[in-house]
Amino acid sequence: MRIKFVVFYTEGTPNDEGSDLTKVVRTVRSLVEEAGHEFDAYTPKRLYQMGAGELVKAYPDKYNLGNNPNTHKFGLFSWKPFTILHALSTMEKGDVIFYLDANIAKYPTLRLVIQSINTIINKALNFCDFYIGRELTEQILKASDFCSIRQIEEIGGNSLFVQNFPLLIANNIIAKVSDFAFDILLDWLAMCRVKEYILPPTKEEEKSPNFKWFCADQSILNMIIARHIEEGLLPWFFPNICHGRSNNFSIPNNDHIQYLSHSTEVIWNRPKFREQHQKQIASTQIFLDNICNSKTIGNPWITLDYNLKDWQAADDATFTPLENDNYAFADGDQNNYHLIRIHDPKLQNMEIDLEIIAKKYPSSDPKIGMHIQQWGGIDLCTIYENNDKTIHPHTVFATATPLKNNFYMYHVRFFNYHDTLSIGTGCPQGRYLGKNNKQFEFSSIKIKRRFINPL
Repeated sequence: MRIKFVVFYTEGTPNDEGSDLTKVVRTVRSLVEEAGHEFDAYTPKRLYQMGAGELVKAYPDKYNLGNNPNTHKFGLFSWKPFTILHALSTMEKGDVIFYLDANIAKYPTLRLVIQSINTIINKALNFCDFYIGRELTEQILKASDFCSIRQIEEIGGNSLFVQNFPLLIANNIIAKVSDFAFDILLDWLAMCRVKEYILPPTKEEEKSPNFKWFCADQSILNMIIARHIEEGLLPWFFPNICHGRSNNFSIPNNDHIQYLSHSTEVIWNRPKFREQHQKQIASTQIFLDNICNSKTIGNPWITLDYNLKDWQAADDATFTPLENDNYAFADGDQNNYHLIRIHDPKLQNMEIDLEIIAKKYPSSDPKIGMHIQQWGGIDLCTIYENNDKTIHPHTVFATATPLKNNFYMYHVRFFNYHDTLSIGTGCPQGRYLGKNNKQFEFSSIKIKRRFINPL
């Protein structure tokens, strides 16, 4: 049996907006490898490169979590089930994945968990191929107190049993490579991909009656586990172990099972969880398959056949044909994006190689540069004729090479996670107060794509 530890960590600028935990993770890696086990680490940048960028996207500051500050800048923990599922895909049946919160500096007792892993696995997976432990032995903390109303109703089903289910803690997750564990993790990832479930409640009417605080991935998994117990997919005593951030186990109080007797009528009058969320689970299976089975980055580039006339002006811009078959790009006068855009499913989850031949109009503002944007307000890069540039971690490189007659070739390579491609002007950000002026004359736009390497 192989055992692989999996962690997720942030690297800090310029790769992401989290704290730099690189040194901490090196310590964890050393401890794991000294114990004779395998180790793998995921970061926001790696997930973007794999094609799972939606799981680490940034949300507005109003969704900042007080107990976990700045996590809204990289997905609000929606990445957690994905990292475990992806790691499972690299192992054989019967092997074990142990997900561990990475910050050993914050929780030094995690060292004991690593050193005692075999004992922990034997106890945790004694009767089930998936494990998440109780937060406390007593019934003090209820899972519903950390949920939004929407999670309780639409994921949990809002029965008395679900409302009184004790809190499980998602700081470490253990999964044996099996269909059973895979299905639970897929359920979890499917719900974490629903924006309405992952966003924290911001209004009082959106919060549970005894709301304390919010950790979306944990509250979602709690609701799924409670529902699966209610529907007979997990034993009534699951997980039957309380195991915090050390290697100490205890048998918890299971008084909440008294509410199972109230669940029979509720279950008969509602669809089962996997029937209710069938479309989202199926969509997530495809999402996961596309990433885990995608081809390597070394495959040949594929040229996409587009002409300038195929591009459409978007937001606050115009794109007008000229007599020489070139096109004039002008920004408007609004504080907005100024773009041309093309839509094609073949662009999604691809590495894109973009060659733009264009020249600036003499009247163009020198602060304006060639801009590439990804749907969702992500400024991939703005590049100027002198090769000054601002770039996003999704961007591999960006260069400007002078040609004849004042034209330049703007060569940009980046990872694209949407079925659109947007080009325009930046100052240097994509959103700026337009100059209401012609900025570039475009001669050609060439696009090549290749599959993103999942590793």
